[in-house]
Amino acid sequence: MPSQPKPFVFVLMPFDAAFNDVYQLGIKQVCESLGAYCERVDEQVFDGRILDRIYNQIAKADIVVADMTGRNPNVFYEVGYAHGLDKKRMIMLTQRSEDIPFDLKDYPHIIYERQITKLREELDKKLRWCIEHPLERLSKVDSGLELFHKGDEITDGFWLQIDQIKDYPLFGQTIEISIDIHNPLPIVNDSDFSVGLVIPAGLTFPDGIETAEFSFGEKLAVLPNIARIYPEGWSRLTFRVSRQTGKIAGVHSCQIYLYTRMARREFTGNITVIKNP
Repeated sequence: MPSQPKPFVFVLMPFDAAFNDVYQLGIKQVCESLGAYCERVDEQVFDGRILDRIYNQIAKADIVVADMTGRNPNVFYEVGYAHGLDKKRMIMLTQRSEDIPFDLKDYPHIIYERQITKLREELDKKLRWCIEHPLERLSKVDSGLELFHKGDEITDGFWLQIDQIKDYPLFGQTIEISIDIHNPLPIVNDSDFSVGLVIPAGLTFPDGIETAEFSFGEKLAVLPNIARIYPEGWSRLTFRVSRQTGKIAGVHSCQIYLYTRMARREFTGNITVIKNP
């Protein structure tokens, strides 16, 4: 029987001697211990422009690992190219959370704080899952948590029904969207996680929380992390959403994100707002 080719991990990071141990001890050794082939472009022999080679290797890679430390413009450009190709298995790292710009905060990062041991532990988890599930998006990593609204589990294609509308002079018509998080496992879930909501153009978040706005006017808000939920325990998060002019009643498309240290899980569906009786 022919042997299966090794998964190819292509690494994007600054070409700086300060990152040599991070690459050799924190990334490459982990890849090799899991049976993956790992390289940076400066290790390869090729003809032609280096940028063309990077484009080619990003496209070919089974998994892309990118160290975003220091907001290196070359690495950011290459990561943007990988996102443009819709690379589904991309692992981002950084030494400091301050180096994550707001537009990338909804992408999970391994924050290793210059600790190669910590980087190895977290990277091993993600790479192992990617190698064991070669056809799955990294976002399918299961945290064990479940999301509910009014007793119904939130899955892809959900419909949330809201039947209470409040009027505020400053914000206009406002609704509250409550999301319940359940830990069904017999162990404490002590991984940091958070929940985000994306709403369409025309709606807004009135609470003054930081938001990101996308190209078609959609807005993303992420509520603060929840650190722990005990076995069979629950926690609730509530988003407030407003329309400053016009009526908020109707059907609105939206996305709900569950962020963990491993990945982001995305659920796409609709919110139906019913007029007050």
